[in-house]
Amino acid sequence: MNMDINKNAPVIGNNEIIINAPIEKIIKTLSDINNWANWRKAVTKSELLDPLAENANFKCTADGLSYKSKIHTYKNNAFGWTGKTTGAYAVHNWYFTENIGITTVKVEESLEGFFIKLTKKSMQNKFYNKIFIICFI
Repeated sequence: MNMDINKNAPVIGNNEIIINAPIEKIIKTLSDINNWANWRKAVTKSELLDPLAENANFKCTADGLSYKSKIHTYKNNAFGWTGKTTGAYAVHNWYFTENIGITTVKVEESLEGFFIKLTKKSMQNKFYNKIFIICFI
């Protein structure tokens, strides 16, 4: 991974799931940023602004907040991005390990900034309860 989450951030989430699909299918779905709103409940709009690659920029509106984002890692076993909005900064990383067509997906994210500090408890509860909604295929 080209960038780790901030393990000292006020809000941190991590989880793991096993999906009966090969890594290629999972990465294709997760990196299809223009279609996030079709399967990520919190996302109402997302748009990839550059060709899909590391350092590509995209915009995303999730939970009513509009983020300016950048892909920091796009590899065959990992996908990660950062996002900024007023009062918040996120680092989100997915890791993939495949064994005969079955993939273990690990996800971790950190949220920080003054807005996050003000709403830490509610954000942590909300964040923890939905972190794996983002990883269904």
